[in-house]
Amino acid sequence: MKHYDIVVIGGGPAGIAAALKASGGGASVALLERDEKLGGTLNQCMHFGFGEKYFGKNMQGTEFAKRLIRRLKKSNVSVYVNTTVIKLQKDKSVMAVCSSVGLLQLQAAAIIIASGCIEKNVQSTSTSVAGNRPTGVYTAGLAQKLLNNYDFLVGNNIVILGSGDIGLTMARLLHLRGAKIIMVTEQYPYCRGSIKNKEQCLDEYNIPLLTSTTITRIIGKSRVEGVYIADVDTGARDSKGNKTLKPIMASERFVECDTVLLAVGLTQDNQLVQQVGLVIDKASGGALVDERRQGSVEGFFICGDGLHIHSSVDAVCFEAEDVGGFAREYALGGGGVVESSGQGVGEAPQINNQHISTQPAKAQHISVKTCSNLAYVVPQKITKGAKDVYIYFRPKTQLENVTLTVKDAKDNILLQKEYDILYVGKNYSVRLEQELIENITLNVEC
Repeated sequence: MKHYDIVVIGGGPAGIAAALKASGGGASVALLERDEKLGGTLNQCMHFGFGEKYFGKNMQGTEFAKRLIRRLKKSNVSVYVNTTVIKLQKDKSVMAVCSSVGLLQLQAAAIIIASGCIEKNVQSTSTSVAGNRPTGVYTAGLAQKLLNNYDFLVGNNIVILGSGDIGLTMARLLHLRGAKIIMVTEQYPYCRGSIKNKEQCLDEYNIPLLTSTTITRIIGKSRVEGVYIADVDTGARDSKGNKTLKPIMASERFVECDTVLLAVGLTQDNQLVQQVGLVIDKASGGALVDERRQGSVEGFFICGDGLHIHSSVDAVCFEAEDVGGFAREYALGGGGVVESSGQGVGEAPQINNQHISTQPAKAQHISVKTCSNLAYVVPQKITKGAKDVYIYFRPKTQLENVTLTVKDAKDNILLQKEYDILYVGKNYSVRLEQELIENITLNVEC
């Protein structure tokens, strides 16, 4: 059995950034990646829009990955690719299968889980699509990988379900490679991707976006022959006041196509988080963590899209660096400070060298709650007495002209901030500088 101070599981951007930061100060670090190549989904992202904040330059996703890997090669991190973790235990022992060494058994003082995310399908969302499942139904990420890595065009006449940024990006990419994008459908009454992406990916190429519209049925035998789409009742709510987004079947109509692209969002890959018994936060879908991104089992840290879905890879790497520092301090037994970039989300102020104390692992915690307008917050708990903490949140729906108020349990206002608009597909953050000793609540008022 090999011993390391820190074992990082996942060789995407979060895992690499965390490993690099963790390896400072003399810590021994191993990085495990199940694929044959480091970089994660960046390896299939040929478009620009990466690295402007992290590297100071707008670049392709593939270039972003190459720069991270070059840094990794200059470090003392032990890298294992083609390595699949088959057992992760609370004592921080790791059992994995590696193509180069066979059975790999590691013991660590701290574990960082950076397992990333997976694409949702129509069964894992509020969107229910009936009908057949013939050839020609792809997730957006798979279609991107096939096109960019294998030069395989998935179809000629395509309908895209979902207007998040990956759906918009794929609409442009497929159009430029010769496919006809018949339409992009979105069940919400607004585009869920950024305004910039909508303009550059749809408007510039006259690709129609049908909001308050969804696919109800997929038709075809050996190959997709078409879909039925219908208007969505965006005002209908259930007994708890949640929007049901049910299709209005009387409005159903047929659209001929040979391919359906599913761009219905991402969800965390929680297999290892669940295997080790970490508590899952139902709201975010990821592990329940404190301000250091430590989970409910001491010594296990989580970062990247495996914790919560980020707005950009730059934000992923900034957060991962912080987590790498926290894990290093824990593994080496330090009670000192680590430098937090304060840049884990695109909205976070560009502040460096904010010292966040690494509180004792078994210290008391206060809880962080949200109002019904917010989908989730991270962290969900904060070490009692901590200062200078960033709270990250995401709205459930698009909100305009709102005020965010952060209060403690005694109804003291800790912070107020006004927003012209909160986009549903974007993360935001607020910084609480004061010492936190009472439970806090984030409330958004329209």
